[in-house]
Amino acid sequence: MPEGVARDANCARASSDCEVLIGLDGRHALQCGKLVSRPEAIVNAMAVGLVVEVWRNSPVEDMHSSQRGPSDAAMFAESTALHTKAVAY
Repeated sequence: MPEGVARDANCARASSDCEVLIGLDGRHALQCGKLVSRPEAIVNAMAVGLVVEVWRNSPVEDMHSSQRGPSDAAMFAESTALHTKAVAY
């Protein structure tokens, strides 16, 4: 772990992955930039944005938050299916 970074209480209970995440620096930003700039990553990000805007930020989300609305599992399944369709288009 980098010097001067306090270990969070939650991190103490987590796997070593937490320490790895805390230790990320500019190399991580550079690597993410390379990955995110690939065409398939851009298409996936656009599909996620589309699903969020037309599905999750819609009256369906209000129904989901009610007691009689679709379950978390149903929302996840539909979001995943819509993402797949959006990427295909």
